[in-house]
Amino acid sequence: MVKFKYYFPTGFQKKLKSSNFFKNSLSQQKTIYAEIKKQCQINASFYSSLFSESFLLSLVFCPPKSLSKKINEIYDNFPLLADRFNPYFNFRSYDLNFDVSFIKSKIDTDKNVALALKGKFINELDKILNEKSSILAEYFSVELKKATSPLKIYQICCRIRNVHVGTSVTPKGVRNIYPLWFGKLEKIFNYEALRTEFGQVIIESSALKICPYCNKRDVEITYGKYVTARPDLDHFYPKSRYPFLATTLYNLVPSCGFCNQKFKKSKDTYMKNMHPLIAGTRNYKVFSFVPLLDVPPRILLNGCTKFKSNITLFELEAEYQKDSIKREYKSMNDKYESFKGLLGPKFEEFLNTRENIVTMFDIGGDRNIYNTSTYKFRLDTLSTLTNKNYKN
Repeated sequence: MVKFKYYFPTGFQKKLKSSNFFKNSLSQQKTIYAEIKKQCQINASFYSSLFSESFLLSLVFCPPKSLSKKINEIYDNFPLLADRFNPYFNFRSYDLNFDVSFIKSKIDTDKNVALALKGKFINELDKILNEKSSILAEYFSVELKKATSPLKIYQICCRIRNVHVGTSVTPKGVRNIYPLWFGKLEKIFNYEALRTEFGQVIIESSALKICPYCNKRDVEITYGKYVTARPDLDHFYPKSRYPFLATTLYNLVPSCGFCNQKFKKSKDTYMKNMHPLIAGTRNYKVFSFVPLLDVPPRILLNGCTKFKSNITLFELEAEYQKDSIKREYKSMNDKYESFKGLLGPKFEEFLNTRENIVTMFDIGGDRNIYNTSTYKFRLDTLSTLTNKNYKN
């Protein structure tokens, strides 16, 4: 994981505030809020703070370290929004977990176990309904009350449990029950409009040439004669779960298509994963090597808890077991052994010179972790071969 910063050009904030994207967002705010006022069943003043210019600006320019706090603030203040887009925030603090394997093993033989679970879950769902006005809790409660067979009870409880642990979202069949304007939030937080007008500036301002998630694939812009091709801008916190962060600059990460579209998709990263605008792995060793007889070593990845979640999310274990990576390790090892044999006692002194490291391993100089594929892997390989710590 590569930690990076955005270096937006002088006057960028002012330009964005006066842009068509921002003007249209404000216009949509007014239009949607006017619709809310016409809906008698909704207390419009309750949602008024969501429809101000200051609120929109606070989201667009929200600093990376404040993003999780902003998410909590919005979903705590507007639990029905959480209910629709990420019900985990409404369900997480209630007793809705259970031993899946135990219940499944009893499903055919002990109806009382299933009925006890049903009663417990209905009680907890009623608490959520009363405290959060949760449409989803009411839906699940009704479904559970109708269920009579242990299998059906078990299936519904599993769905509730998945919401409780954050691995499931609001079912499609329930989404049309929520206020209609919920579905219009993307008109205010219009990512496509932002990307069209500012996507190129955002990517260029990152100074990244290599994907910060995998540190392998290219994220450069191609300025073709007829087409300018830009890499993906990943929403670190997915816009399907956090629609109000769809146009937040520091929620956007230039990334390769594999990491964004194949691996991450819309999986929730809240409090689980390492955000590359907040933290990175530059200052500790990620890669270690297990020697194997007559073949390249097995490559292991490690790090802090959040980076371990990134290893899983972006399939980094598989990425760094590929033959191309093993060939890279072998090439560095062969060079190391060759120079060591040639220089003999002078080899240690040779390794202490930065220019020699650049020449021998192509590490340093104009190359760095932001513009060179597998750079962190090479740093850690060099650290392993030399038993020294190389950070840049």
